[in-house]
Amino acid sequence: MNMQTTAGTIKPEDYVDEHGRYAPYEYWLSTCGLYEFYDTSLDLLGELSGKKLIDCGCGIGHTAVMFAKRGAEVTAFDVDQDNVDKARALAAANGVTVEISRQDFEAPDFPEASFDLAFGSCVIHHVDGGRAGAVLGRLLKPGGRAVFIENSARNPVLMLARRHLVGTLGIPKYGDDEEEHPLTKAEIQGVRDSFPGRMEIIYPSLVLFRLIDFYITQRRWRGMTAFLRGLDDILGRIPWLRPFGYFQIIILEKHK
Repeated sequence: MNMQTTAGTIKPEDYVDEHGRYAPYEYWLSTCGLYEFYDTSLDLLGELSGKKLIDCGCGIGHTAVMFAKRGAEVTAFDVDQDNVDKARALAAANGVTVEISRQDFEAPDFPEASFDLAFGSCVIHHVDGGRAGAVLGRLLKPGGRAVFIENSARNPVLMLARRHLVGTLGIPKYGDDEEEHPLTKAEIQGVRDSFPGRMEIIYPSLVLFRLIDFYITQRRWRGMTAFLRGLDDILGRIPWLRPFGYFQIIILEKHK
């Protein structure tokens, strides 16, 4: 079954909607609650029509397409050329215009103060936090805002499981960099120290117990999926518990 867009007919597996729903990533995005973080990020970014937005470390480009469908003038980059090629194809399939190039986050080739907004999802932990903050400070216009969804090293139990369980006993390990790790307090401080403006971290929802479903039960039992998600929802109502989940949102606002 194909879908109709302004560009014509699009295969369901290529379709990205205005909330970032994207079928090939459905398991990851829905099981880990990232769609909720997309919705919060969209609220934080505000009205996008006519705004110049840069999607940092865009991957295969589904968030860049999401922003373009909401009227933003989107520029996107990724360090991996294969991702760049896929992102260009995905934008074309969805009938939107996105400027996409291969760039290194720590030294991107864009003019100073070019963008009203910046976004990234699970990208800062791949680079030096201090350099990332400085780059965002250079690229954003005065008063510009950046919103980044990031993982977190704050929960010691999660970090213990990551070091000793993931990759063993049939539990899958994701990521292709042996030195990759969730964002630490020191790395976050590096972003804060190098960015010319204010920084805030929020925790819109708790992503904790549902990770058992993502890594171990893998949605084989609908009741278990619902139970683990419900447990996160209930415990997430306790404000001091939410920072111990796996995801956070970093908000940066450049001085005017």
